[in-house]
Amino acid sequence: MALKDLIIDQDEDLEKRIERLISGRICYGLDPHEIVFTFEGSSLSNLATVLMYLVAALGWKYVDENFSVPRTKPADLEEALGIPGNSLRPILKKLHDQNLIKRSNGEYFICVANLAYVERTLNDTTKTAVVKRKKFSKSVKNGSS
Repeated sequence: MALKDLIIDQDEDLEKRIERLISGRICYGLDPHEIVFTFEGSSLSNLATVLMYLVAALGWKYVDENFSVPRTKPADLEEALGIPGNSLRPILKKLHDQNLIKRSNGEYFICVANLAYVERTLNDTTKTAVVKRKKFSKSVKNGSS
């Protein structure tokens, strides 16, 4: 056996982890491109909603390779998730401080290296009281536009 036989296909592993996290809570709409929260997903807390959306955004490359990552600046997230900025920004700061998300050029994204911790946080958060969302469908904007 060669050491090369021990290499794990991280991309395939990542796709499976994303699927496990969003399954039952999120679906992808292709026309138009949108992240759609299911009934179960629409009742998540604001913190879990932000994490779930960013995990789903990471998954777009497996759904449609021609669609780039959706915009994830605070204003874009506020519009897509229906969470007011004065509630959203402290959540983004908290998640960033916990190293669950990263920020680059004003855009937020999941820190893949800490995806196991993201999963644990989502599992802990979804066990607590949930908040009803105003809408089930969250449209995404292509990051390349």
